[in-house]
Amino acid sequence: MKILDYTEVMEEKIENRKAIPEIEYDVHGHCIHIGKISTGCYGCFANVECGGIQVGTQCMCNCPMCYYDPLRSDSEWDRGHPEFIAKYLGEITEKLHNDNIVPYAYSYQSSGETLIYINELEKFAKIFEEMEKKKGVKIYHHLYTNGILANEDMLKRLKDMRVHEIRFHLSASHFSKKVINHMYLAAKMGFRVSIEEPSWPLHREELFDILPILNDVGGSHLNMVECQVTQFNIKNIEKYYPGLDCGIYKDFYWHLYDNGMVYDIMREVLDKKYSFSVLDCNSGVERCRSAKMHQVFDHPSLYGDFCLEFPKEN
Repeated sequence: MKILDYTEVMEEKIENRKAIPEIEYDVHGHCIHIGKISTGCYGCFANVECGGIQVGTQCMCNCPMCYYDPLRSDSEWDRGHPEFIAKYLGEITEKLHNDNIVPYAYSYQSSGETLIYINELEKFAKIFEEMEKKKGVKIYHHLYTNGILANEDMLKRLKDMRVHEIRFHLSASHFSKKVINHMYLAAKMGFRVSIEEPSWPLHREELFDILPILNDVGGSHLNMVECQVTQFNIKNIEKYYPGLDCGIYKDFYWHLYDNGMVYDIMREVLDKKYSFSVLDCNSGVERCRSAKMHQVFDHPSLYGDFCLEFPKEN
């Protein structure tokens, strides 16, 4: 593995983007995609009230690119502990009673597997439902999962929670048929079905194999996320990419460069005329999300219409 120069990585990315005329550039060049991206992605760029309900740390999978501490647990100080949940619920309840807060979107996620914590998440969903009634708004909800627990009973609970979109991390289960079947079931039940995957070059063949399946499911989005490098996954990255074929570079965070794989996937989607969008969720998105830009200056009029419309009904 080698350390790459940021400017050289950006130059190579720009050349790849120029070779795909169908690529759209929104948020003044920060949002790079083909097709209309998820409603839930808008909050990563725009000045809207949104956030992620991140609960719990436990997971049944062991992904090599996971950037969380492998020794994390639901201890007193972590996000799965009852005291943390109680405090967190209090914070969201405060938003309910703050007339200055008009929520746009909230996601459900975890530093482990989100659906392990469904009992806790349902408590947040009740507050959001009350918030919609009190404030006269609709809140877009998407949920991240490896999909292993997303059976019919679980999906019914998510439907009751008013979740609009489910984002499946397929490689966590090694692209298992069980999880793929859960994707089909979720689509049948009316969820927007998406795949959100780390842009991990060693998964290239499996990622290309899943494209026609996502299209057959009737999926809405494929979000390819440039892998963040931390102290917890750097050893794995060095292990899986021991030579000079792949490298890491520094932007807002350190990232593993995928050597343009995300653009190869875009080309395949365009060539096969698949119906879902592809988002290049690269290191620059992390920069936008972390800085949120409105800390300096921002206004809703500065953003275009690059996402799917908010569902008229759940």
